[in-house]
Amino acid sequence: MTAAKLAKALNLSRTTVSLVLNGRAERYGLSPETVERVLEGARRLNYQPDPVARQLAGMRSNVVGILVNSSYVVDPRLLERMEVLAAERQLRFIIGHAIGSADKVREYLQDFRGRRVDAIVSFHHNRPVSGGGVLSELAQTENVLFYEKPGPQVRDPWYVDTDTYEFGRLQTQHLVDRGRRRIGLIGLTETLYPVLRQRREAYQDVLRAARLPHGRELVWQVDEKRSLRWIEPPSEAEAAAIVEELVVRQKADGIVAVNDLYVARLIQAIRRTGRRVPEDVALVGGDNMDISTLIDPPITTIDVQIEALAQATVNLLFEMLGRSGSDEGRAAGGDTTDGAAASAGRGIIVKPQLVVRQSA
Repeated sequence: MTAAKLAKALNLSRTTVSLVLNGRAERYGLSPETVERVLEGARRLNYQPDPVARQLAGMRSNVVGILVNSSYVVDPRLLERMEVLAAERQLRFIIGHAIGSADKVREYLQDFRGRRVDAIVSFHHNRPVSGGGVLSELAQTENVLFYEKPGPQVRDPWYVDTDTYEFGRLQTQHLVDRGRRRIGLIGLTETLYPVLRQRREAYQDVLRAARLPHGRELVWQVDEKRSLRWIEPPSEAEAAAIVEELVVRQKADGIVAVNDLYVARLIQAIRRTGRRVPEDVALVGGDNMDISTLIDPPITTIDVQIEALAQATVNLLFEMLGRSGSDEGRAAGGDTTDGAAASAGRGIIVKPQLVVRQSA
């Protein structure tokens, strides 16, 4: 099944089908009904674009390289949802899971280029292991979409980001509103995750505005080895150490945690001291993981809006590719931008939401 045959089967023009399959329908004013008709027909007739033929014809491959790294585990829910949304629009992902040094990352970038991917989505650029070299190289690569806004090396970037400051503000403000007056923070190592500095700053700003203690003694800094495994729960011994310091010694009556996995383990450790959650110690987690509703009490958390992040990433990806121009766009009579205009990026920042349950 070719795009031309699909168009004939649907009694639509080749241009209309092409615009829909390449994610440019909205830009050219095609109706939602037409878009759904084409996509449904493509699924029903099992339309699969031939990437080799497309490349030989100077067209897009409809393949995107996803750059991740072993030192920074991306939320698998986000990657899964991105892939589903992209596939609905005939776009495939190749995931490059670079392990180790910046040279290994460069090998993946070279591999992506060799496969003539249409674009690269980077989840790796803000990691210290890159040493700035990877970011500089990405800055010179065409069609790169960054998950997390990159540093100043990249001018006019295309990026999607979470409002990390708002994440920390929501966590802390909720505990303040619940009447907690000595609130602790569990944070990952900021040298590994520079963006998390904004969470800590939000925590401090909220407590400062409420005229509550916010000194270093109330901040538990997770070590580097544990920080790398942020998507795993801390051990019972690690949780016990946190509770001993923040709850027993520092008398914290509220804790802002890394994520829901930390809260789940802390609930157990706090109960072993004879204290109750949330009566004696209230806990707010993050990421709205499945475990947040599987433990007693259910966890008050911050939802990072996975669906919105995935949708924004895929939409922005298609917008970026549309701006850079394509043979199909020119054939459709669409306008093409010059190099300067095509390089002008855009960012989307998705705000997280507080989900109130019984842990706080």
